[in-house]
Amino acid sequence: MSEHALTDPPPILLEGRVGRLGTSREDEPYVVPISFVWHDGIIYFHGSRSGRKMTNLQQNPRVCLEVDESEFVPGDDPCKLHFTYRSAIARGRARLVHDPDERLRALRLLSNKYAPGTGDSLTPGIVAGYENLAVIAIDVDVVTARQDPPKE
Repeated sequence: MSEHALTDPPPILLEGRVGRLGTSREDEPYVVPISFVWHDGIIYFHGSRSGRKMTNLQQNPRVCLEVDESEFVPGDDPCKLHFTYRSAIARGRARLVHDPDERLRALRLLSNKYAPGTGDSLTPGIVAGYENLAVIAIDVDVVTARQDPPKE
């Protein structure tokens, strides 16, 4: 297992398309898939201002985000079947983004990641129209990563 500096995340955190956000409230774990973007040691995502995910975040801001990709490697010998994979887990503290400039930047980054070139068309006026849209930042403390075969 390797640890990475927060400014130098493993590539899967930059390239991964789906992350699994882990939250917890009253000793009840909850994991939900999200779209996300990494920027300068912060992970951004968005969602509704209501629901279980937001309730959990408000009561316990400590979270983790897991991102992975894998491929099954077939073979004739059942003892040698395996997966190649790469994965990362980022842990930190989630916060609701209130600052309009940071909110706009986060939504532009998300848009450009999933639909390149579209983020620049987002304006403060457009973003202000989405009142029920929560933008959440995870201030990342620790990132761990693994892959098989190991990176050379």
